[in-house]
Amino acid sequence: MHISFTAHAISISPVDGIFTIALLERTSGEGKYLLLKRGNPDGAAGNTGFSAELCGHARLAYGAIDAVDVGRNTLRFAFSADGARLLGAQEACIAHELKGADFSRLLGALKRILGAARIRHTLPTSEEIGKLVRFQGEAPDMYGQIDLFVPAFERHFPVQIELKGAGAISDYSTRVIADILSMNSAARAKITGLLCEHALKTSQDVRFGEEGGSNSGAPASLLGRLRNRFGKQRFIPIPLDDPRHPCYLENGSASVEQKVEWLGFRIDERAAVASRLCVLDCRAQWDEDNGVTLVIRNGVPVATSDADVNIEDFDRP
Repeated sequence: MHISFTAHAISISPVDGIFTIALLERTSGEGKYLLLKRGNPDGAAGNTGFSAELCGHARLAYGAIDAVDVGRNTLRFAFSADGARLLGAQEACIAHELKGADFSRLLGALKRILGAARIRHTLPTSEEIGKLVRFQGEAPDMYGQIDLFVPAFERHFPVQIELKGAGAISDYSTRVIADILSMNSAARAKITGLLCEHALKTSQDVRFGEEGGSNSGAPASLLGRLRNRFGKQRFIPIPLDDPRHPCYLENGSASVEQKVEWLGFRIDERAAVASRLCVLDCRAQWDEDNGVTLVIRNGVPVATSDADVNIEDFDRP
């Protein structure tokens, strides 16, 4: 038996002191539903797992959910043999319309209850991606835009695609998007590591500071004081270990994301490359005017560059 419905109401909150996710077909609470609770609501000693209730079937369900396949606006709960027997269904496929921070919150709650190992992200098909792309401009300068939830960062990113042909994205873009969605925590760590190196190099090449008083004391004569009003102000450098310094990273690469604003990914279908290449743009506090661009080749972050990077320079046959 398979249960499917659209969750028009989703609640993430403690119920009787137990952290609970409620996925409801109707806001009134009637109709189909799935409840997930951390721990055992009956208070059985020694249980630190989770329990589930699916459309009236309430059972201890520790280990009964093998996995949750997370797609775009869908959650498919795959039950084990014992779970299917206890909950009255082999799986539950639940659609939803959550986006942005609301979806990230739901995903975090699922990990909290079920454990991160049970959460699996499914890649959208080329047909699904094609339906989500919004086309802008006119040929030959037409480009596509799409918002994607990137599991490695647990948030949505805008993706801009410079189109090779009008009105559709190519298989190349579909493969690059698959690379973006398949990035893991190691790829995210590589990105922050590259940004940390960029900040360190910037601190060596650029002096950050503030203007202080003039280089000399106030002259005694009136003419001297007038000249001093327009004199050169003293530059006081900010030391790198000062929290005010744009390149100050208290915990190294672990502090990088506190000092960057993610802008989005770019894909250029017109580039003559053999590799699958894209870039991730960000605005870093140590380079706010120009920003920093990260080059990603075949799903692996490889370098930092400027926003006007020539992506062909990073191709590898």
